[in-house]
Amino acid sequence: MQVPCLPQELVDSIIDDLFHDCRSLKNCALVARSWAQSCRRHIFNHITIDLALDEQEQIDVLPKTTGISCAQEISQNGARMEAVDLLLHAFSTASYLPSYIKHLTLKTYQNPLFDDINHSKVNDTLSEKLARALAQLTLLRSVDLDPRRWKEQPLALQRACLTCIGLPTVTGVSVQVWDLGVNDLLSLLSGLASTAALELRGSMYLQCSPEKALCIAYPPTAALRTLRMDGGGMIDFATTWLSNVPASCRRLESLDVNCSLRMSSGALQALLSVCPALTTLTITAPARTFLRRPIHILNLSLTPRLREVRLACIVLRKETDRVHWVRSIFGAATEPLSLRHLVLEFRYCVGAILEDLQSLDDFFSGPQFPCLQQVTILFSAQELGSDETEAAALLLRAQFPILMERNVIELICWHTQNMYDRRNNFQVVGKQYSGAQSSKTGSALLVRNV
Repeated sequence: MQVPCLPQELVDSIIDDLFHDCRSLKNCALVARSWAQSCRRHIFNHITIDLALDEQEQIDVLPKTTGISCAQEISQNGARMEAVDLLLHAFSTASYLPSYIKHLTLKTYQNPLFDDINHSKVNDTLSEKLARALAQLTLLRSVDLDPRRWKEQPLALQRACLTCIGLPTVTGVSVQVWDLGVNDLLSLLSGLASTAALELRGSMYLQCSPEKALCIAYPPTAALRTLRMDGGGMIDFATTWLSNVPASCRRLESLDVNCSLRMSSGALQALLSVCPALTTLTITAPARTFLRRPIHILNLSLTPRLREVRLACIVLRKETDRVHWVRSIFGAATEPLSLRHLVLEFRYCVGAILEDLQSLDDFFSGPQFPCLQQVTILFSAQELGSDETEAAALLLRAQFPILMERNVIELICWHTQNMYDRRNNFQVVGKQYSGAQSSKTGSALLVRNV
């Protein structure tokens, strides 16, 4: 059957709309030669090299992900080698493919040394092939590294990973730090060249207090603008690490902290003190963080450029702590704040805190917040029907008469099955509230099924 000749701009537009559907992209690549190149750019845009998946898991994952997966089966050396050989063969037959790869996910959960026979030879061969494949990825934009058993991984593979995250084109790096010691983490981060966004995951129960000399030897890149940390244990590490940047070069603009139960006293305040250019602050905290220790008052006057604060995953149940800690976050400011947007995310406790919310209305309408332009409140309706959701929204509106009159408050309700997946839910809802239109009554209610 003859394929109709469509303008290339139209073809590119069709294919761009399918960027998230790898299977459809593969089918489109077979339609005509003119379609193939645009499809390949999306198919190979993001590849995942997973050294933990077995062959069957690789088959199951392929239709669900954009890109390709290189799987390793621990018990079958041949299958493990074949996946890496396949990637190298693709690069050798189509030299342009590495230039299409912009995003890399590398997982090293398992240890290749588990092989019973000739383990050193198999290990070295696999690592050399992987390193050779990674060396061809010179135009990466982001790297997601999950270096489990990092110290046991071959030196060639470690060097290849450091080379990838140190590319001048890489602007985003995400690292899973479960198995990394302080020295390993610092040496890994020392390879960052032009990374603007850094995420440290899996540090919920880690306590990292590096020596000053180590942080001086491995200073952060001056290009860093966004830092996300999943775990209060990393706060001390980040404070010591960032403090080695000269005061005039401290340009971190966005900080996202998921506080754990082991957050040390005053640690968050110390971290803010080395981030004078901060414009966006996100604090995610389980209730027990504040119920097990005194509430720490933050002096946000130390961050005069702060424009947006997000307080997420608020699950407080004690009457005295329901809203008090929200006020205490801002209570130590010695002068009016330049805050323009405030986001409060409540979960499970909307009905219980209604009587306390009006104090927030008075507080955020006071002289301490002269620049406040929008207050967004996200609340859970997991167990509410549509009528009950609207009723809850009306009750919430009634607690903010001053902000309602100023037309700056916005209410967002969402239904979700997993209340602990804060980051995913918040991002989905965030796409909604950023463009929400306020009604004539001064409030917009968005009901989002997540």
